[in-house]
Amino acid sequence: MEKSALTPNLGRIDSTDDIRPGLGGSGVDHLKRFVRDGGLLITSMDTSEFAIDSGLAPGVSVAKPGNLRVTGTLVRAQTTESESPVTWGYDKPFTVYSERGMAFKVSNQIRGDGRIVSADDHKRPTGRGGADDIDLPQGAGYAEPPELPSVKPWQALPLNAEQARNNPFLLPQDQRPRALLRFADAEDLLVSGLLDNGGSLARHAAVVDARLGKGHVLLFAINPMWRAATVGSYPLVTNAILNFDAL
Repeated sequence: MEKSALTPNLGRIDSTDDIRPGLGGSGVDHLKRFVRDGGLLITSMDTSEFAIDSGLAPGVSVAKPGNLRVTGTLVRAQTTESESPVTWGYDKPFTVYSERGMAFKVSNQIRGDGRIVSADDHKRPTGRGGADDIDLPQGAGYAEPPELPSVKPWQALPLNAEQARNNPFLLPQDQRPRALLRFADAEDLLVSGLLDNGGSLARHAAVVDARLGKGHVLLFAINPMWRAATVGSYPLVTNAILNFDAL
């Protein structure tokens, strides 16, 4: 800001025009156009939340932390089954920096997985009866209950044919986000620092490649370049920059 009657103690050494309004709507539109035309936008933590909230990362949401406690903690992460130039060279689990335990969820729908039942959420496919009753579908004859999908915390829950039919929120196959990096299992998660109830963070997505048009939005739930404590995660960023046109 510049020195003024309202701010007499600012702008004595360096000053600039008031930038408090931020990007504004036109700035967000420019970012979206940049990505849709084939650009790569790299975000980390707060800016990742901004990208999600602004519609730059369809199908991605921030995972609910529950009773998780993390304060500038070093934790382990590892690659997922999704191959990408971003994770070239990462064959073994390695250490990353988590400021407050942020993690992502990915979905094949714009609106997320809230209305889809999975095997982890619902142990009775028919939804009838109590815990001690036989799970028997009602009908003219016996029929096997439908098998509910079961996926890992970093994966998108698949939709069956009925859920995908005429679904206005369904993302095209080439526009669906992919988790490239996930946090380690609970027993292997902590490296150094404060971690309480780490099961809420374990196995969730730490880095996601989201699609928008022809481009990519690379979302980091971690800080990949936090001083010298995370030199092992620096190449995630440099790999992305060097291969922006081959993601």
